[in-house]
Amino acid sequence: MSDDEMQRFASGDFASLGLPAPSSMPTPAEAQQEARERSTEILERHEDVLWKRWIKKTKVQRTAILLRAWPNMSSTHRPDYEALRKEGPQLKSRGTRFREAYIWPYINVEDLVRGKTLLLFLNSRGRHSPSLFAHTDFEAMRLGNVSTAVMPAFLNLHTMLLDGETIETYGRLVSWDDDEDAMMKVMSHFGGYQPGEGLLILEAQQRILLFLLECCHGILHDSTPSALTSEGPIKPEPPLITDSSEWPTLASIAVEAPYRLPAQLDFVRLKALVAAKCTSAEDHIRGLREDPGYFADVVGDWSEHRQEKLLDTNKVRHPVLDKPLFWDRVIGNVVVDAYGALIIWDIISEQLTHLAALQENYSDTITPQKILPPEYMKALLTFRYMLEQTKNGPISLLKTGIPASPPPPPVPASPENPMSQGLA
Repeated sequence: MSDDEMQRFASGDFASLGLPAPSSMPTPAEAQQEARERSTEILERHEDVLWKRWIKKTKVQRTAILLRAWPNMSSTHRPDYEALRKEGPQLKSRGTRFREAYIWPYINVEDLVRGKTLLLFLNSRGRHSPSLFAHTDFEAMRLGNVSTAVMPAFLNLHTMLLDGETIETYGRLVSWDDDEDAMMKVMSHFGGYQPGEGLLILEAQQRILLFLLECCHGILHDSTPSALTSEGPIKPEPPLITDSSEWPTLASIAVEAPYRLPAQLDFVRLKALVAAKCTSAEDHIRGLREDPGYFADVVGDWSEHRQEKLLDTNKVRHPVLDKPLFWDRVIGNVVVDAYGALIIWDIISEQLTHLAALQENYSDTITPQKILPPEYMKALLTFRYMLEQTKNGPISLLKTGIPASPPPPPVPASPENPMSQGLA
């Protein structure tokens, strides 16, 4: 095809090329809007059916639906880390071969075939505005950004606003010369992003919505696309998608977070998790006091990760290993760690109780456009400081304990886990 023909093709002059004209030529924003509207219409009419059919399907059937909707989907959890391990320092010179893995790390077969993950994804994206997911969609690309695998375009002195509901408002570009608040919206992330970041967010959201729409078509394969959006009455949102009788854990929250509506500050929920940590710390102390076997195991574990276990440059053992002083240090660490953890979690629990009360008191005055009330701001900053100081303890233990840790035990080789072959 000549350059002239390519130009006519790009401009939509299909008749002069002897080609049939397409039914429509939507812009990326219009395609995203249409995909969201269609998925919303399908959910409003058929979400309960989607839920029932998906639960009944085997992992093989689910995988087939996912791969039809997103060909060449990553197979494992967090494919961005796997891509980084494969490419390493070559990224800066050669670029990446796994761009999808860095932009959509949560789009993978391993996570989406589990339980109700896809149903949560459909529910959150189909029933809520894309603007609610803008920040989390960009944060999901963090590894791609810091590793330079995904570099946003650069347009200076402009802000892209992702806080609207329509094609005209969502994703609009504003010059700093025309809007004096545009720069501050980027700095504070009040719906404002650098244009390159905004384009990445729009790209991510467009592909997600199209993917979910294809998943709906795959699950409800016995109905035509037009029938899915027009036939049947609009039904209320099924409670089974969002409610669960299971107790929340940090692991389950982390796994489901990319597929749910971004969580708001729920201090009551956080307090429940912290209460569980307090109970665990109390059980640990009780075990040390009442169970000699448990005490011996814990002290033994701590002793194995002391830096005194390391040989010096002459391959000589540390002299303190043969003295009672070594065990004095080990037991001292065990006691301080056990009671220190209980004290820390108790302080955090009290701060969360205070924050929950303040959040309720100021619920009518807290908005993203206003500065927080001084009392609430001080409590939040105090809580953040507490968390920042608390994390230093585990980080310090890792820095000192890992170099001195004994070699890991051999792992039985498994044909289902290729990584175990080199560890056996």
